[in-house]
Amino acid sequence: MLHVQGSGKWRPSSEAAFLRSEDGRAMVGVLLYSPEDLKDFEGSDPVARAAKLITKVYEQSAGQPLADTTLVPFESTRPGVKRSTTSWRATIRERPVLMKASKVLVEIAPGWVAQITVQGTLDDDGLTRRVLETLSTTSEPECYWQFIRQHFPEMR
Repeated sequence: MLHVQGSGKWRPSSEAAFLRSEDGRAMVGVLLYSPEDLKDFEGSDPVARAAKLITKVYEQSAGQPLADTTLVPFESTRPGVKRSTTSWRATIRERPVLMKASKVLVEIAPGWVAQITVQGTLDDDGLTRRVLETLSTTSEPECYWQFIRQHFPEMR
């Protein structure tokens, strides 16, 4: 279990790269896209290419073109952060529903983009900003294993 200051306790999820709140109502996750992941997508920069990749993933999942996609600035202390929002039509229990997904994207190293997903908290944007503030990169041979062993001993 991980305690995130001001946002409660989180547990690993069945989905890769996501944590769920203790009550199961909220989730937070960070995915990384490499330059290789983004090479086949058009865009003026890695963040724009990552947004195109996300659009393709949702289109494949929905089996149809998306109803709407936007990429707009997201207020943060980090420069260049953007929110990608996608929506599509679905049928749930024989009723038409407009589905929506929102991801925050930031280039964290040259060509590398982090995708932050937060939903179901009392302040999704606030937790997203706290996640953004903690993101870092390293080229150390030990990477982040010391941090992982300290905070996630069950992952040894």
